[in-house]
Amino acid sequence: MRPLLRILLMTLLCTLISGCNLSEKYATRQLLKKMIGSTVVLPEKVTCIQGGDSFPMPEDLRAMPKLIVFVDSTECSKCRIDKLIHYSELFTLSEETDAFKVMILLSTPKSEYREIYEHLLYSESRYPIYMDDDNAFRRINPSIPDKLTFHTVTVNENNEIILVGDPVYNEKLMDLFNKTLGI
Repeated sequence: MRPLLRILLMTLLCTLISGCNLSEKYATRQLLKKMIGSTVVLPEKVTCIQGGDSFPMPEDLRAMPKLIVFVDSTECSKCRIDKLIHYSELFTLSEETDAFKVMILLSTPKSEYREIYEHLLYSESRYPIYMDDDNAFRRINPSIPDKLTFHTVTVNENNEIILVGDPVYNEKLMDLFNKTLGI
């Protein structure tokens, strides 16, 4: 192959690859713009499990700023439950500042609900874990996309999304999270 033709093909390939990346970034920005400011609706039936007890979600939680970590029924619930220890610093920050609450919201397949529920009871978690009893969260919140990276949102007291993303795994996002909540 001639050198000039090889260079042109490589240039075209690079352009196509970077073009896809740019369109993906554009799509992500558009999705974020759509999400920011949209209202998150919490399901009517939510069970809170903490310290080996279960009870209905406190109604006053609906009108508080929250970091909502939504675990979709398509994810391995037990896998995510085992990793919830990563949120202990945020639970501590929440207790210290009272600027927000952490809401780990599990939406499990109906066939696994009882098993996950009992697992959470027996684990006697120090922190509250919430179960979406009717798997309604995704259905009543169409602004939250299927992509898992968008399943963690911070909402204000009116349940409007003010930040998208999980601050636990991203230092810059944690800084933005703290600034957004005035911490």
